[in-house]
Amino acid sequence: MLVIRGVSLLAFFILAVLGRATIPTLLITEGLAMAMVVLLWLHPWRLEQPGVGLVLIAIGASLLAAVVR
Repeated sequence: MLVIRGVSLLAFFILAVLGRATIPTLLITEGLAMAMVVLLWLHPWRLEQPGVGLVLIAIGASLLAAVVR
């Protein structure tokens, strides 16, 4: 998962160097990274691994809190 975070930060860094770093680009790069993390958690959920459902619930609660805020 650190690789995903690193790719997201690298993409934003490149955009910053090119002079295109804005709040929307940061939100897009971080949003894509979070979407990839959720997709990675969905695979073990499909395999019915224990505890994965709790992680996905926590991610959903965090998303809900961000939307309500």
